[in-house]
Amino acid sequence: MKPKKIILTVLSVLAVLAVLTVPVKLQFKDGGSVSWTSLTYRVVKWYDWETDSTETKVYFIPDNFKDINQLREEYFAAKDK
Repeated sequence: MKPKKIILTVLSVLAVLAVLTVPVKLQFKDGGSVSWTSLTYRVVKWYDWETDSTETKVYFIPDNFKDINQLREEYFAAKDK
């Protein structure tokens, strides 16, 4: 392969990986919950205002595509058990 083609291939692969893994931060108005979402994962720092505590959860495909309200219901339902 020519060096120019190798460089172009490497840059293309790096661009695709960046699109898949670079997160977008979302701040929620519940007192402190934060979500970092990308196409391959979602990290949510849940804030529980009743106990004034936080817990971080990581959601991978397919859970990262769920609505944040559905994830909240599942998280707090499991926590109450």
